Order: sequence, then structure tokens, then C-alpha cells
Amino acid sequence: MSTDHYETLGVPEDASQEQIKRAYYRLVRQYPPEKEPEKFKVIREAYETLSDPKARDNYNAMQRHGEEVRRLFGEAETLMAEDRWEEAQRPLKRILLVIPTADAALNSLGICYLNLADWANAIKVYDKLTTRSPDVPVYWSNYGMAYYEQTEDMSDHDHRKSLLLNNARSKFKRARDLEPYNVQHYISLSRTYVREKDYTQAEYWLEQGITADGKTDTSDFEILFELCIVYLYAGKLNSIAQTASRIIAMVPPEDDEFRKYASARFGVLGHELFQLRAFREALTFLNASERFDPGNEDLKEFAQSVRSIMDARDQFDRLKNDPQVCGPVKAFCAYYVAGNSGEFEDETQEDTDRIFEDVVRGLDTVHPSMILSSVVRVRTSYPAIYGINASAFGEVERVASESSWRSGTFSTGAGAKSGCFVITATYDTPYAPQVARFRQFRDEFLLTHPLGRAFVCLYYRWGPCVATLVRRHPRLKRLFACGLGFLIKYLPKKAE
Repeated sequence: MSTDHYETLGVPEDASQEQIKRAYYRLVRQYPPEKEPEKFKVIREAYETLSDPKARDNYNAMQRHGEEVRRLFGEAETLMAEDRWEEAQRPLKRILLVIPTADAALNSLGICYLNLADWANAIKVYDKLTTRSPDVPVYWSNYGMAYYEQTEDMSDHDHRKSLLLNNARSKFKRARDLEPYNVQHYISLSRTYVREKDYTQAEYWLEQGITADGKTDTSDFEILFELCIVYLYAGKLNSIAQTASRIIAMVPPEDDEFRKYASARFGVLGHELFQLRAFREALTFLNASERFDPGNEDLKEFAQSVRSIMDARDQFDRLKNDPQVCGPVKAFCAYYVAGNSGEFEDETQEDTDRIFEDVVRGLDTVHPSMILSSVVRVRTSYPAIYGINASAFGEVERVASESSWRSGTFSTGAGAKSGCFVITATYDTPYAPQVARFRQFRDEFLLTHPLGRAFVCLYYRWGPCVATLVRRHPRLKRLFACGLGFLIKYLPKKAE
């Protein structure tokens, strides 16, 4: 990417501020800071220089200083675009030997020092620039970065950290005072507090930036996204969704370029939230991203996968307290829900395999009839969980069904009391005398004959579905009570 600022933004030298702003939005959509931090720095530097009238004048003057100076400056820009910061210093220093007051060349040299983490020389450059041109905000902003960037890898216990961040704030505030409507200065101030984990102050400065011009419009777009990130650090997930609504409300319906830019920014932040397993908040941003770029098929597919994860997690919250699903099957469900949510990403394959083996061994601790009825319950009442790996659940259901058939009996202990699904639903309790009577008929008559066992297997497969309907529809419950009451009169008497 060229570092000729006009070429970087793809605008002519006589571009208006509106053209520069639109070009910036287009490029940030193409090179979002979260994914392309280095390219974004070049874009941001070009935008800040050309959107600041004095810095733009200095830059233009630099371009007019003769063929040799233009050649040297072009060479430096090419080297900077290739991240060859050390080599770029040579042509810049040659320019400064010829024209010591060339502020644009000195600013570019300062940027080289910043990228090389040569903080002492960067501070010298920006001290000189802000003394010579104290009314250019971008020089104060870069001056602040020379202090702020030093703290990136510092421990919270390092006494120098607070001093450096205070110095950075003082420079960023000077830039803000000169250019109170530039949201980047508020973002920079906020980040100094994020680095100290003072999220209250970080939020404060971002809100100051939003209200700086007395209105909320598209110029506040970046600052609202930054606010979402601060809320994420602070654990204020509800506030993230609220801020997303604020952003959505300000996207102009007639501006296709801006809507695509908005979609890209929503998508990137949605992905970041997904990586942090803040699924509900991620879905808020992905839904917004889809809304502004409905033709993006990759985005639709990703958003749908997040919805599936959310559905499964919500259903598991209910399943945990469902008495009709036995413990080992709940553990089986938990394994797949956790894996689907990415919770095993930090585990080795060996550890993941061991967890799965423990879960499968747990299925052997209860009678196949309970496994069968539990898996049927998952299939009919928790489809999002079952759908994570329908083949695995189907295999467990098949093996449990075959095992129940071969065993010639079903458990008659406490666990089996939930097996009389429809009858229990009809009489509202597993302890009703009618339920006991039908259970006795099942155990002593049906399970002693091949056809009876086949009927019971079929009942265990579909009984939970019918029971759910019975519970939900009082008329159906009365109909079943009438029919079962008639049938019970003709059941064989208990064997002596």
C-alpha cells in the first residue's frame, strides 16, 4: 500500500473533506484494524494528515519542493509501505538536511521511530514538531503515541507505566483541545485508561467524544464501536447490545458505501465476541451485519452457526433440570454442547478423547431403557442439542433400543417410574394407582412376550412426544383418562 497520502486513500490532490472521509470508510472496511493493524495505521495516518488543514498544507508544501525532494520523499514512502522503517530513515534525513523545516518529512521520520520502538528519538521529533507547529493536532497525537506505545508489555506493577500513560494523556488532550470534534483523540484517551483497567474513565472519555459536537451521527461510528470493546473488557455485556442499537440507528439508509462499511465493522466485532464466547452479544452484531449487507453468503452461514450454538446452549439450560433425562445422557449432551461452543479448543486431543470416553462409560451405568427414553426426550424436546451430532445420538438410541429388546426386561426401579410417559401425563403423577397398575401390566405381561417387548420399545420411542401433547391439551388429557379408565378394567390381574 502506497504511503503517498493521496494514493493511499485513492483521492485526487484537490479532494474535498467529504471525499476523504468516504475514501477512509471504504478502506477501513477493506482493512479493519482488528485484522490488518499495520495497513490500518497507514490509512489512519493518511486520513489524519489530509483531514487536518495545517498538516495537509505542510504535506502539500513538502511535495512541491523540487524534483529531488519529491523523489526522496517517494522513496521513503515506498519503504514505509513495505514496513522497511529503518531504511526509510535515510531519504527522510537527506530531505531534512536540505530543508530543516520540512515538517512532513520530520513527521514521517517520527513515524519510523514509533514503528521501530525507538521511543527516545520519537519523543525528540515530536517535541520539536509541537514546539515549532503547536497548532497541528496530528503532531500532538503522535507525540502521545510515543509514550502510550511504550506501556504495551509493561506489568501493572511497573511504576513507569502510570507516568508514561499520564504523559500520553497530556499530549492527547492537547490534540483534543485543538480538534475537539475528532473522535480519534477521545479514543486515544480512552485507551490509556483501558491499559490501566480503569474502564469507568475509559467509558467517560468515549461518551465525551460522542457528545463533543452536540449530536450523534456517522462521525461517532468508530467511537461507539470502541465503546463496545470497553464494555466487553468491563464485562458489561448488556451494554454492548444497547450500544449496537445506537449504532444501527445512525446508519443512513440511502448510503450504500457506508452501509457496507457498517456491515464490515459489525461483522468483525461480532467475530471478536464469538471468539470470546460472548455468543448472544456476537449474534446481535452479526444480525446487524447481515442487515446492512444481506447478500454476503459467508456472513449468513457464520451467523446461522452462532444461532445454532445459542439455541443449543439455551436448550441445555432447560435440559439440566429435566427429570425425564437421566444423568449420563445429560453428560453426553453437555459434551456436545461444550464442543460445539468451542470450549475444548484449549484442550489437547488426548484430553478431549479422555473426556468423551468417560462420558460414554457413564452410559453403561444405567439400564438401556432409561438411556432410550432419555435420548428420545432429547430428540423430541431439545432438537438443537440433538442436531449438533444427530448421528451420535441416533447411534446411542439404536444401541439402547436393541439392548432393551435383548434383555427381555425394563428397569422397574425408581428410574422406570418416569417410563410410563403418557399415563403419568394423564394422571399428573407417577404415583397414581392407575400408573402403578399399568406399570405392573407392562412388567409382568408385556415384557414376558416378544410382541409385548416390541410394543414397549415402540412406546419408549414415541411415548414422550404423545405425553407432551397430553400435558399441553386438557381435552386430550380427559380423552386419555376416559380411555385408560375403560382399558384398566380389562387388564389381567396380578399374578400370584
